[in-house]
Amino acid sequence: MKIAKILFEGKTCYGKLENGMVYPISGDLFGSFTVGGVGIPLEKAKLLAPADPSKIVAIGKNYVDHINEMSAMAAPALPEEPEVFLKPPSAILNPGEDIVYPIGAQRVDYEAEIAVIVKKKARYVKKEEVMDYIFGLTLLNDVSRRDKAKTTTQWVNGKGYDTFCPIGPWITTVDSLSGITIRSHLNGELRQNATIEDMIFGIPEIFEFVTNRMTLMPGDVIATGTPSGVAPMQVGDVIVISSDELGELKNQVVAEVPR
Repeated sequence: MKIAKILFEGKTCYGKLENGMVYPISGDLFGSFTVGGVGIPLEKAKLLAPADPSKIVAIGKNYVDHINEMSAMAAPALPEEPEVFLKPPSAILNPGEDIVYPIGAQRVDYEAEIAVIVKKKARYVKKEEVMDYIFGLTLLNDVSRRDKAKTTTQWVNGKGYDTFCPIGPWITTVDSLSGITIRSHLNGELRQNATIEDMIFGIPEIFEFVTNRMTLMPGDVIATGTPSGVAPMQVGDVIVISSDELGELKNQVVAEVPR
């Protein structure tokens, strides 16, 4: 099932996406809900970020090739456990909206990621139980100001800017965590191309690790890391994150307007 969040005629709603139509959802999205009512053509609605999380938990260095490309070492050591940082909800950006290139930034990168949407309150979840806590998957661009990220061991310094977390285009419910693809195209050129099997730490291991350290709430997001192919974006560029299973997330880069 694909679940989209849309703005239509001044009203926001979640709905089931089917054959280009969005059928409104009534009830608790993360509990009991029904699908019905008059369908809304997706082309006449505005897609919104499909998550409204209390927090965005992100995982760094979760693909071997990405570790290699970001390291000056010939053979960097692989992480022994997931490297966790947080992105603020204020960084969330809707599909199709503009990523703002900060004034004074020297390098701003795209990072294509598979993101998990949490279904219910989760604490001390065993990896064998993870599917019971996953509402679905979506795409996320962990936009990163690389010149700021290098100035501190706390990566959020380069990752927490407004518009630095495009997410969408919708949530796809899944019965399995295998075979999910992830790609990025910058100005139409393929830059990243991987599958979920290329991760160092799979989603079950990440979920167990995170919930042993904090409580996840319904709607929270876990970004699972990016594969190799990360590179800078410039003002005017168009970045597309895509997946055969999860859809396409497209955003353009614009210059920040001085205040």
